[in-house]
Amino acid sequence: MTNVTIPASVTRIDPGAFAECSGLTGVMIPGGVTDIEENVFSYCSGLTSITLPDSVASIAEGTFMYCTGLASVTLGDGVDNIGSEAFYGCSSLTSVTLGNGVGNIGTEAFCGCTSLTNVLMGNAVTNIGISAFMGCASLIGVKSWWKTGCGETAVTNAALPDSVISIGGGAFSGCAALTGMTIPGSVTEISDYAFNRCTGLRRVTLPSGLTALATSVFEGCSSLVSVTIPAGVSSVGDSAFASCGSLAAVWFTGNAPDAGSDVFSGSANVTVYIRQGTMEWDTTFAGRPVVLFPFTYSVTDSAATLTGYTGAGGAVVIPDVLENLPVTGIGEYVFGKCGNMTSVRIPESVTHIGVGAFDCCSGLTNIALPEGLVSIGRSAFEACWGLTAIKIPPQVTRIEDSTFGFCRNLTRVELPDGLVFIGVNAFYLCDRLVSVRIPASVTTIDRQAFMTCSALTGLYFLGNAPSFGTGAGPFYETGNVTVYYLPGITGWGAWVDDRPAVLWNPQVQGGAGFGMRSGQFGFGLTNAGSPVVLIEACTNLAEPVWVPVSTNTLAGGFSAFSDTQAASHPARFYRFRMP
Repeated sequence: MTNVTIPASVTRIDPGAFAECSGLTGVMIPGGVTDIEENVFSYCSGLTSITLPDSVASIAEGTFMYCTGLASVTLGDGVDNIGSEAFYGCSSLTSVTLGNGVGNIGTEAFCGCTSLTNVLMGNAVTNIGISAFMGCASLIGVKSWWKTGCGETAVTNAALPDSVISIGGGAFSGCAALTGMTIPGSVTEISDYAFNRCTGLRRVTLPSGLTALATSVFEGCSSLVSVTIPAGVSSVGDSAFASCGSLAAVWFTGNAPDAGSDVFSGSANVTVYIRQGTMEWDTTFAGRPVVLFPFTYSVTDSAATLTGYTGAGGAVVIPDVLENLPVTGIGEYVFGKCGNMTSVRIPESVTHIGVGAFDCCSGLTNIALPEGLVSIGRSAFEACWGLTAIKIPPQVTRIEDSTFGFCRNLTRVELPDGLVFIGVNAFYLCDRLVSVRIPASVTTIDRQAFMTCSALTGLYFLGNAPSFGTGAGPFYETGNVTVYYLPGITGWGAWVDDRPAVLWNPQVQGGAGFGMRSGQFGFGLTNAGSPVVLIEACTNLAEPVWVPVSTNTLAGGFSAFSDTQAASHPARFYRFRMP
């Protein structure tokens, strides 16, 4: 039996009707079927897809258990219940959309669906059962959807529907790929082990009405860095945050709750932060030091912005949430002149960094800017002497005046495609900066942008010549730099601000140095000036995977290249890139 068409007269499919039919690959279920009983298709390992008509109201216990070939499921709008173990062990299932009528997701409904990456829930779900998604190790997104007043579908990422009231024990345990979760305000208690061993979980937003954190609820969440505990939480269960090795800050917004045993066992880096005026706190909580909340902030209806910092520095963690609102901004001079700060963790929700926000943080050696960052104010990182590298996120379009000026140990800067403006003194006195690649999108580089960058030898432009500010040029007192530009672009002359502008177009040199020698493939490279060339290789031009193999400086216009791994590949292709 491979394909079955169920007659239109059938309204009910009895328990186990097709169980263990491993050769079954397709089933056509008519619109008159209202009841599909327990284990109807369990262990049908050849079944790859299924569409349930709108007439079906419930998916019974074990209906598709161990249908290991089942990759896609379409649920009718009439389904309101997904029974226990309904899709247990469906290891090929990759995504599920639950209709807007589904109210209950039963115990172990999707447990062990190891290929499941996305779940889209409607706004009728009230209960997520015990171990409902346990062991869904590939699950990266839980989203909610609803119909807007105009009839369109709206989707919220990494958030459970507002209708959810109950999250069962172990509901998402072992969902190692899950990175973020927002739990709605309707939830008052999160059961034991609910997010246990979610090793990729970095961000969680807890609801303001939460009253308790249960046993081992976040145990083993090794990527979790910080979490804010709502004021109404009166108890934190045994091992609630045990083995959270990256957890650095737990922000309590209310009075001291009761603490179970081993709350932070194996989480040796935790500091507990409390607010001024809260009560019943001691100098430690569950064995971890208690420190007064070091931030001031302002709030709107939708977001919070830091306005001040009173802490001692060191490794600073900014909370993701304040008053149950995402932190989206770091205000002017919040950390200015905090010389004792060595690192700072900025939440992914932050979109704006204000003027002078980290000005003169001379001890700051490491910072990762969030991918959603949109703007960086002038002088934001000026005189951060310890900073060695910075990567600007893709939505930032302007580097304002003096943003990274006087960062004297800065050696590497990565600018995004889409950047259009580099301001006055943006990188002045970055005297260990050797080279910078300028995206094709840049249209303006203002005066003295790279002033007194004494080690700067190459600026590599991917696009047409930008406009340069009036007055002192962009390379004022930067006497060693050469400007390199690509073939086919326009606006370049022989000089920029009294510095040479040279075509970057490295050529392979034939002759005695070309070819295989002693198991190594080599050739010479020539180009005017002394540019840097990144050499990458791949083994298949039809489906190339380019890997870096060498970085060559063409001192005096020439460099010899030799690939020591060439003999271990049947074919090897090379390309050149700007640094």
